Amino acid sequence: MRFNSRKWVFVALRISVACACGCAIWFSYELASADFLFKQDTEPSIRAAIRLVPDGWEYYMRLAQFDQAHARDDLETSLRLNPFDAQADIELGLRFESEGDYVRAEKQFLEAYNIDHTYLPRWSLANYYFRRDNIPAFWHWARSAAYMPSDDIGSLLELCWRVSPDPATLTGTLLNEKPEFLRQYISFLLGKDRPADVAVIAPHLVRAGDPQSDLGLFLSVINQLITRNDSSAANAVWHLLVAHQWAVADQTIPITPVSGALRLPSALTGRFRNIQVCIHGLVLQALRRNSVERSRKIAL
Repeated sequence: MRFNSRKWVFVALRISVACACGCAIWFSYELASADFLFKQDTEPSIRAAIRLVPDGWEYYMRLAQFDQAHARDDLETSLRLNPFDAQADIELGLRFESEGDYVRAEKQFLEAYNIDHTYLPRWSLANYYFRRDNIPAFWHWARSAAYMPSDDIGSLLELCWRVSPDPATLTGTLLNEKPEFLRQYISFLLGKDRPADVAVIAPHLVRAGDPQSDLGLFLSVINQLITRNDSSAANAVWHLLVAHQWAVADQTIPITPVSGALRLPSALTGRFRNIQVCIHGLVLQALRRNSVERSRKIAL
């Protein structure tokens, strides 16, 4: 009798394990099927995925992009299933804003930032306050976004330029010691043809940056300064690179007051020899051109 009892216990355990395995296999199949349907990225396929996995919050997020008439309901469902999805808060905030409900829109954007302190919520808040013409709040969040930069902050910088096309204002408001920001800001100013303003920022990137990846950017700055006949600023940036050992050269490159000639270092060694010769040659050409122009003015 005791033997039969043990036997039935083992049978019951085996049946339970088999049922559990079967359920797990079926659940995995449904998940795989729902994922397959979701990746088809059509409204019918996403709805079919939701029928298989009703608690798939990311499915409702995507459905909101297709079903504009019910987008708010879909986003709210997504947030109910996953209240820590900052992207859904941002999308819902944009939805409220488009409907003219600015109080709820601002609340959703701020909730996104409370959940996620990365670049996107900060940029979304800066963008929102720009659209609402709240310039003090815009600068606050623009500065916050610049302090936590993404790989591409070009849109943020362009928005700041629209508010104030003054590099001094942008620098005074946004400047920080993050090399990711400094590189993009310098490239932005070069794109606006403002190399002289870059010369003010250059020391910050030299302190925070990496010569392996950033030297080329500085050479572009020097090249634009020379093109604009600003040999003084070009020489200052070059001295900065030498002083911080980003380039190997004599740390003093004096300009003769009488002739305006530039004395090259006696020995140019190291991996930047050709670059240095090129830069010194360009600076020398600019100085000679300025000297010729001054002579012509005197003759006239």
